[in-house]
Amino acid sequence: MPDLTQKQKKNYIKSGADNCPLCKDDYIKFSDMRQEGGVMIVQAGKCNGCGARWSETYVLSEVELDAEVA
Repeated sequence: MPDLTQKQKKNYIKSGADNCPLCKDDYIKFSDMRQEGGVMIVQAGKCNGCGARWSETYVLSEVELDAEVA
Protein backbone atom coordinates (compact mmCIF):
# COMPACT_ATOMS: atom_id res chain seq x y z
CA MET A 1 0.00 0.00 0.00
CA PRO A 2 1.41 3.44 -0.88
CA ASP A 3 2.32 6.01 1.77
CA LEU A 4 -0.05 8.91 2.29
CA THR A 5 1.07 12.19 0.78
CA GLN A 6 1.47 15.23 3.02
CA LYS A 7 -1.67 16.66 1.37
CA GLN A 8 -3.68 13.50 2.19
CA LYS A 9 -2.47 13.62 5.81
CA LYS A 10 -3.34 17.30 6.12
CA ASN A 11 -6.81 16.78 4.58
CA TYR A 12 -7.49 13.80 6.87
CA ILE A 13 -6.67 15.81 9.99
CA LYS A 14 -8.52 18.91 8.75
CA SER A 15 -11.66 16.88 7.97
CA GLY A 16 -11.89 15.61 11.55
CA ALA A 17 -10.31 12.19 10.97
CA ASP A 18 -13.64 10.37 10.72
CA ASN A 19 -13.22 8.90 7.22
CA CYS A 20 -10.55 6.72 5.63
CA PRO A 21 -7.58 8.92 4.68
CA LEU A 22 -7.19 6.95 1.44
CA CYS A 23 -10.68 6.27 0.01
CA LYS A 24 -12.78 8.58 2.27
CA ASP A 25 -15.11 5.70 3.32
CA ASP A 26 -16.70 6.27 6.73
CA TYR A 27 -16.77 2.58 7.70
CA ILE A 28 -13.54 2.67 9.72
CA LYS A 29 -12.59 1.03 13.00
CA PHE A 30 -9.93 1.80 15.58
CA SER A 31 -7.98 -0.31 18.05
CA ASP A 32 -7.55 0.60 21.70
CA MET A 33 -5.09 3.41 22.31
CA ARG A 34 -1.65 2.52 23.63
CA GLN A 35 0.84 4.78 25.36
CA GLU A 36 4.34 5.07 23.92
CA GLY A 37 7.20 7.16 25.21
CA GLY A 38 5.38 8.75 28.14
CA VAL A 39 3.64 11.63 26.34
CA MET A 40 2.57 9.94 23.11
CA ILE A 41 -0.54 7.84 22.39
CA VAL A 42 -0.86 5.69 19.24
CA GLN A 43 -4.06 4.21 17.82
CA ALA A 44 -4.34 1.95 14.78
CA GLY A 45 -7.11 2.53 12.24
CA LYS A 46 -8.52 0.25 9.55
CA CYS A 47 -10.89 0.96 6.66
CA ASN A 48 -13.41 -1.79 6.04
CA GLY A 49 -14.04 -0.32 2.58
CA CYS A 50 -10.61 -0.42 0.94
CA GLY A 51 -8.61 -2.30 3.59
CA ALA A 52 -6.19 0.55 4.32
CA ARG A 53 -4.45 0.49 7.70
CA TRP A 54 -2.85 3.48 9.41
CA SER A 55 -1.67 4.74 12.77
CA GLU A 56 -2.74 7.96 14.44
CA THR A 57 -0.35 9.61 16.89
CA TYR A 58 -1.47 11.92 19.69
CA VAL A 59 1.13 13.96 21.59
CA LEU A 60 0.57 15.72 24.91
CA SER A 61 0.87 19.42 24.13
CA GLU A 62 -0.79 21.14 27.10
CA VAL A 63 -1.80 20.49 30.69
CA GLU A 64 -4.12 22.57 32.87
CA LEU A 65 -5.69 22.09 36.28
CA ASP A 66 -9.48 21.79 36.26
CA ALA A 67 -9.93 23.44 39.65
CA GLU A 68 -7.83 25.37 42.09
CA VAL A 69 -6.11 23.19 44.67
CA ALA A 70 -6.92 24.10 48.28
